[in-house]
Amino acid sequence: MSKQAPATTSKWLAPIKPGFIASARRAADSIGWNADELAQQMFSRALDRLTVEEGFKLHGRIDNEIADRKSGPKADGPHEVECVGCSQPYRCFCDRQHKQGECHYCHNNTTMFQEYRRRMRGGDPLD
Repeated sequence: MSKQAPATTSKWLAPIKPGFIASARRAADSIGWNADELAQQMFSRALDRLTVEEGFKLHGRIDNEIADRKSGPKADGPHEVECVGCSQPYRCFCDRQHKQGECHYCHNNTTMFQEYRRRMRGGDPLD
């Protein structure tokens, strides 16, 4: 019994399907972009003539822009945030700007003293 030969063309090189085109147009319209113009800029071809690989790249760029707009402006580094549980300020190291969050102790339902005792006893600090 012989092995079958691999396919001559990859699925990535096939033309994109109409449902994918409609999805890309809807996603681009939701942020005020024109998917046809974006495809022309990125690949110098009409949206209908793109391959599956190029369609994924286009959709990924649109999805990244949507995610960036949802997350808000980027932070310039560590920033002071107020804990919603204990109302104490703490330093946050995430990439987005925000005023409220949950400190380490409220998140783990512990106190500074409890964690100190666990460390001094030699146990796992997460127990």
